[in-house]
Amino acid sequence: MADHYDAQRRPTTMAGWEGRKQKFPELFRSDVSICPSYSQYQVPYWSVCRRRYAASMRRINRMLAEDIEDLALLQTRALDGVRVVRCFSLGARPHPPPPDPLTSKQRRRVEQLLSGQVC
Repeated sequence: MADHYDAQRRPTTMAGWEGRKQKFPELFRSDVSICPSYSQYQVPYWSVCRRRYAASMRRINRMLAEDIEDLALLQTRALDGVRVVRCFSLGARPHPPPPDPLTSKQRRRVEQLLSGQVC
C-alpha cells in the first residue's frame, strides 16, 4: 500500500522531473531553498498581546490562590479556614444576560417608545 502511495506522489521517470522543471522553473534554481528563513519574521502584535494577557492572568490567579491560602492558614479554627477557601475559590458567578428576543429594528422601536419620541 505504501509503495502505491509513494509511486503516486513522486515522478518515477526523468520526464516527470523535466515536466515539473518546465512548469515551475523558479523552484529548480540553485539559489532556492525549500527551508524558510525566519530571520526577518516578526510575531503579529495580537499574538504578543495574547501571550502577555495569558501570562498576567496566570500570575494574578497564582497570587490570588496564595493569598487565599495564607488567609485560610491565619484562621484559628479549621472550619473557618474551610469557609474562607470555599467563599473565595467558588465565589458568586454572575448570571449571563438573557438573550434578546427582539430584532434590532424592534429593539430600536421599543427604545423610541420608552424615551417618549413617538413618531
